[in-house]
Amino acid sequence: MAFEGRLRLSASAEDLRDRFPTLDTWLRLNPEWSLLALKSTGDPNCFDVRLRLDEDDREEDYQARFASAADNQPPWRLEIVRSGAVRTIDVELTAFDRICELVLRDASIADDDGPARTNLALWLRATADYLLLSASPRWRARLGKWLLDRIWLRMNQTGRRVVILILAYEVVGLAFLVAWLLWERMAA
Repeated sequence: MAFEGRLRLSASAEDLRDRFPTLDTWLRLNPEWSLLALKSTGDPNCFDVRLRLDEDDREEDYQARFASAADNQPPWRLEIVRSGAVRTIDVELTAFDRICELVLRDASIADDDGPARTNLALWLRATADYLLLSASPRWRARLGKWLLDRIWLRMNQTGRRVVILILAYEVVGLAFLVAWLLWERMAA
């Protein structure tokens, strides 16, 4: 009845626990919505969140509670409340020998809800990729993480699609230019 996704990561849990994304970043990694606002209430574990659901571009306000064993480290429990209905999302990072396992659970997702299950699987994959990118010591990974945090995650889903479309058109245009230059060179 519930969704449970698991991914094994080739890094130690100690390295990844320190690099787990902040709540703001983690919510932005979800492909189901765009994060518009995250406002703290009086309680440090409670906050109001405004999301734009990407399936139909409607904006909704939610109250949420966040629980963590330690600051910014899994296990996390996020409870999203709207109109009395509670959606609970759990994230765990379990250590094994030299690898770890990232688990994401959502008890409110039905077996026949394909789009929601796909979005949760993509969220799990995006979280795992973010963790591995953060743990990498290479300068390209640090640059990629900086671009991801400063530019990509700040855009909404439509903006991301437009950027991908523009890049695809530029690559096709470059390929035509190279083909034309080769044609001209061979013809001369």
